[in-house]
Formats: sequence, structure tokens, C-alpha cells
Amino acid sequence: MCNRFILCLFLILLAVSCSPASPSPAETYQPTGEITMTPAVPPAPTWTAPPTETDLPPLAVLLAPAGSPVELVERLSSGLAAPVSQAGMRWEVRSSLTTQDVTPDLRLVILLSSGLEAASLAAAAPQVQFLAVGASGLTPASNLSLVGAEGERYDQQGFIAGLIAAMITPDWRVGVISVADTAAGKAARQGFLNGVVYFCGLCLPYHGPIFDYPQYVELPSSAAEAEWQVAADTLISRAVKTIYLFPHIPAPGLAEYLAQSGVKLLGGIQPPETLQPSWVATVTTDPLPAALGILPDLLAGRGGASLPAPVVVQDINGALFTPGRQAALETMRLDLLKGVIDTGVDPVTGEAR
Repeated sequence: MCNRFILCLFLILLAVSCSPASPSPAETYQPTGEITMTPAVPPAPTWTAPPTETDLPPLAVLLAPAGSPVELVERLSSGLAAPVSQAGMRWEVRSSLTTQDVTPDLRLVILLSSGLEAASLAAAAPQVQFLAVGASGLTPASNLSLVGAEGERYDQQGFIAGLIAAMITPDWRVGVISVADTAAGKAARQGFLNGVVYFCGLCLPYHGPIFDYPQYVELPSSAAEAEWQVAADTLISRAVKTIYLFPHIPAPGLAEYLAQSGVKLLGGIQPPETLQPSWVATVTTDPLPAALGILPDLLAGRGGASLPAPVVVQDINGALFTPGRQAALETMRLDLLKGVIDTGVDPVTGEAR
């Protein structure tokens, strides 16, 4: 009995010792405080102040009031835009500018307006450089420069046209049509005659018909278109082959009439396409070279200069006026501008000196 009890107790103890131990509970993390979820907030936008007038690049303005010559405005605008931009400045073309429009960024104004307006603006804005083109009656100042203040030199234009006509025309059969009752018309006519004689001397033709060259006809500015055509017929009847037309003849159809008659033409305007086969060259005054020459000083704040607007030759027909003759003319043109050659004409009265 006792042995059976001991055996049962032994078996019970053996069963307990062989059974698997109960797993201990997993250790968990208990937060010590309350967790708060904060939504992401985008960064506040950065405000940038708009540029002020003092932040903008310096400004240069071409002031071309209503009525300014379109070709001149286009030439100055296109010719000056690139060098002004290369200097780090803005470039604008305006039709008006008052003292209230003078902002801190304004550095240079090129004016095609009257001398009175140029002087008024220059006096009101001493920090701005002004360049007056073709304005008379002005005196240069520290911030006011002038180009072409003496006006158009029609005597020089006529003189150069006479040189070209004599160069290209056999037997010197050349002539000019001009206006008789203006100083400009007289200066252009006499300048042409002197230019021809400067080149060819006696200008004697070798073959008939024989006339004294150069020839000229002129009419009052009140003459009708038909009268100008009669004047043209006079030159044609005298075997004139090349004619210089004063640029302010009030006869818009005259050039076309001469071209249809087989005459070669010189003048002071840009020829339309229909005239180009007969058009030798345009002789005119161009302020752009002088403006470009003075531009570096103006951009550096140095004013006070006064330069003439040089006479130039444009719209050249190379078939009629060949490169070799162009080179010879250029030498004489430069001598004329430097005063080595004189036109022999009083540019104020238009009379021969």
C-alpha cells in the first residue's frame, strides 16, 4: 500500500517536471506621455518687392514727335538700338517727353524736336545727357550736345551729286533741276554745277550735239507738275543723260517721267522700286554716323559737343556707279567734309562765292 502511494507520487512529479513551461507574457512599451499628431505646415511664401525705377537698367530714349521724318526716325532707331543695348541700357522711341517723365533711370535723350524743347528739357534735367539732332539756335552745354545744328548743307549735297554725275556720264552730259526761289534750291544747284566743273574742268563733249555742260533748269516752288515736265524736256533736248533732282521739288511724278525718258537720276530721297534701275545714288545728310561717334561720351556723362551731320551717299546702284569710282568719290567726300575742298557756295544764301 505504501509502495503504491510512493509510486503514484513519483509518477505525478515526473509528469509535472516534463511538461513545457508556460510562456511569459511579451514585454510591451507603455508610453509615459500623450502622443500629439501635428499636421505639416507649408513654408510661408517669400514676398519679393517689385523692381523700382532705380532697380531698372538705365534708359535711353529717341524722342521723335509726330511729323518727324519717318526714314530718319527708322534709321536712328535701328542704328542706335544695338550699341545702346550693348551698353546695358534700355532703348525706347517716344513721341513726347515732359519734365514729369524724367525718371531716375533716364540717362540719355536723343531729340528730333525743336531747339526750344531741347533747351528746356536739358535745363530741367541736368543729370540726363541730351543730343539734339538738326535743331538750330542752340548752344552746347555740359549735358546738351548737337548734331547738324547748322542744318542741311544742300551745297555739299549738290557738289557730291555733281562729282558722281561727271564721273559716270560720257561727254559730261549732265544737268540739275532745282527750285529757284529758295536758298536751299539755289545752294543745291550751284553746288552741283561747281562739283561737275571740279571734276571735269571745261567739260567739253567730244561728239555732237554740242552744248555747254553742266546744264540746269529751275522753276519757282509754285510751278505746276506740267511745268516741271517741260523743264525736264528742256534738258532732255540738250542731250543730258544724268540729272540731279533737288529733293524738295514739288512734282512727285517728275522722277518717273525722267526715268521713262531714259535719264539716269541722282537725288536726295530713297527711290521707290520702280526707279531703282535708273537711280544712280542718293545724296543726303545723315546724322547717324555723328551720333554713333559721340555716343560713348554721352553714355559716360560727357556732353557739350557740336558736330556737323555729314553728307553721305546711299542707295548706290553698283551697275551705274562702279566700286572704283565709289572709292575715288569717297576720298573727295572726306576732303569736302574736312574742309580741304570747298563748294564755292554760300550755304546761307545759296549764291556762288
